[in-house]
Amino acid sequence: MERDLPDVDSTTATGIMGPKPSPQPDLERPQVAMGQASALEFSVVLQRFDRCPLGLSLAEIDGKIQIVGLGDGIVFLWNQKNEERAIGVQDFLVEVNGISQDVQYMLRELRSAQVLQLRLRREGKSLQDEEVASRQDSPGSRKKNQALHSIEILLEEKEAHEDQIREQKLAMLSLSILPGPHDDQVWNLAAEWCMDHTLLYEDVGFVKAFGFHALDSKAWGQVQETRLELHVVEHVEMAGHTWYIVQCSLQPNVDTSRGLLTWQAPRRLQQLRGDLHNRLKHINNEENYYRIFKDTPFPHVGGVPGTTARLKAWLFPLGGPA
Repeated sequence: MERDLPDVDSTTATGIMGPKPSPQPDLERPQVAMGQASALEFSVVLQRFDRCPLGLSLAEIDGKIQIVGLGDGIVFLWNQKNEERAIGVQDFLVEVNGISQDVQYMLRELRSAQVLQLRLRREGKSLQDEEVASRQDSPGSRKKNQALHSIEILLEEKEAHEDQIREQKLAMLSLSILPGPHDDQVWNLAAEWCMDHTLLYEDVGFVKAFGFHALDSKAWGQVQETRLELHVVEHVEMAGHTWYIVQCSLQPNVDTSRGLLTWQAPRRLQQLRGDLHNRLKHINNEENYYRIFKDTPFPHVGGVPGTTARLKAWLFPLGGPA
């Protein structure tokens, strides 16, 4: 019996019943499972980013969790970097952070855990088996056709989702570089925009597009330093949300042919929290983060009075030599 499972990127679940196992990295090369000559088992370890989806669509088939679709998200990034242990459609999820056999417990752990140690099984058939199955109207072949139909639907949904992401990106770009006023549709689309998570791994190429040469994620290629300034100039109420207008500038500290690069970044507080604050905490360990921001904590949720002043103070330490 096959049934679709709830979205594992939902944040409604708060945990699992009983003690939560501590994941231990186990990244061995894929191995052939005993007694199943064509089945491979392998492990992956995923780290969640705030507001970045896991990118998995799942279905329950005869009490087992099978991957029936892949989208943009953390799994996509994993597959780009780990071809030998890439997660694929039709793989079975057999263990989540030490939890196996119980589908509901496994799903709750998928939704709630920040670090996910997954064990997957990839089952294959010989060409002869495929030929025989294709000639028979067996429950297995019907199940396979249903799975393929589900994948087709998921691909259509994925295309629609990508179109929506493009519209959100264009809306945010319009707010940043085009003179206003902008209509409510643009503000509403931009309100759902989220920074492309792949930029975490493409920062060198990203700044190069603007004429700034970097050796790696932590060192500029120029001899001179480059100075970054971030200031909240105002906040506005648009399309039912509070927006903070951040004035940004980037400039070398010595005379060069490259001039001052300036732009505005209208952002909701939740976008600043997810795309800037939480990522800073991720790339720096907690001790370094709190050493820098101990006197200027990030604003509280809810846009309470004093949020603008608190945000200005939090952005100040980010300015200076970049």
